[in-house]
Amino acid sequence: MRFNFFSKSGFLSACLLGSVLLITACGGKTEDPKPLHIPIKFPYNKTFTVDSSYLPGVQIFFEDTVNSTTRSEFKVLETVIDQLDTITIEKITVDMVTPNTTFDAYTSVNVIIAAEGLPTIEIARNNNLPRNATSVTLQVPRHDILAYIRKNNFYINVSGVSIVPTPVRLDMKAEMKFRALARVGS
Repeated sequence: MRFNFFSKSGFLSACLLGSVLLITACGGKTEDPKPLHIPIKFPYNKTFTVDSSYLPGVQIFFEDTVNSTTRSEFKVLETVIDQLDTITIEKITVDMVTPNTTFDAYTSVNVIIAAEGLPTIEIARNNNLPRNATSVTLQVPRHDILAYIRKNNFYINVSGVSIVPTPVRLDMKAEMKFRALARVGS
């Protein structure tokens, strides 16, 4: 009688033989599966009014204490906060909303983040603002800010350095795009 690999019993025999060879080659050990990382992207937008200043120098555009459990932008994280491995900022843009205004009065714009028990760090900066710009994108080093988000309350400050007085109130908008990696299956 000939052995036929294409028959039902031949196929099952080949699968069984392959499994035995695989287990033997691996020493009978199986590794735990590595966790899968799922990216979660979410925006944080803030519109604010910058008071006029008759003195050049550092001018705070806005300060905000963010509560990650009450802000709708951070609700996406509530259910997965324990599974998060990292949170970074992908992009920060600051726009002039007041018509016919530009960033010409400023030499730089920066963003800092702080939380109780953690160091205050600069998370974005642009020291090279183009002339007549109504929108500036900041350079964002890849800081992992997960520890700040886990604190629930953290502080964000956006400021600029002016070289001339800014005698009018300015409306601005900041848009921050966050990226979180959540661990699944660990």
